[in-house]
Amino acid sequence: MAYSIKILPNSGAVTKVTLKVTKVTVAPALLRAYIKLKSAGKVRQLNDVNLEVRAMESIISVLADNLPWVWVAVTIICVVIESLTLSLTTIWFGISGFVMVFLAFTPLPFVAQLFIFVIIAMVLLFFTRPVVKQKFNQKTIATNYERIIGQIAVVTKKITALEKGSIKINGMEWTAAVKEDITLEEGSKCIVEEIAGVTAYVKHI
Repeated sequence: MAYSIKILPNSGAVTKVTLKVTKVTVAPALLRAYIKLKSAGKVRQLNDVNLEVRAMESIISVLADNLPWVWVAVTIICVVIESLTLSLTTIWFGISGFVMVFLAFTPLPFVAQLFIFVIIAMVLLFFTRPVVKQKFNQKTIATNYERIIGQIAVVTKKITALEKGSIKINGMEWTAAVKEDITLEEGSKCIVEEIAGVTAYVKHI
């Protein structure tokens, strides 16, 4: 059975629409729905959506055929971001992406690879990052301490062979001691010769 009707859109143009219906019982409802969509311009919009979906499917298909290169790109991007931020965050995603470069040559589907990528990155981020960050901070502090060795400091509290005192260097107060049997009076100058824990060992200039 076929229905032929003429629709007068807002523009005034006449459009002829022909529908073939296999079941008479649903024909009126189908006609009303189609007429409503056509008059509102929804048919064209639905076609545009279909084109967008097909374009997205094409992009996904291209990516799926070149997964190793996709993961190489992800790795490079993460490493570049980490080098700019030094936050010890994206580097773990870069490591995970590097692992995925090799897994991309297996029959694993992209969804499975993406899942593994996220799991590896999260494990590294939450379990490895704190340890590495702590080691990094300790190394930085140690390096800063080593910089004052050989520098001149001012005694702010008397130092003897039997009693620790304090010194001031670069605007910071340090607990200070001497290894020799000498006395450094308050206000005198000395040289830092060694750092042991939080104590600076000093000597006469």
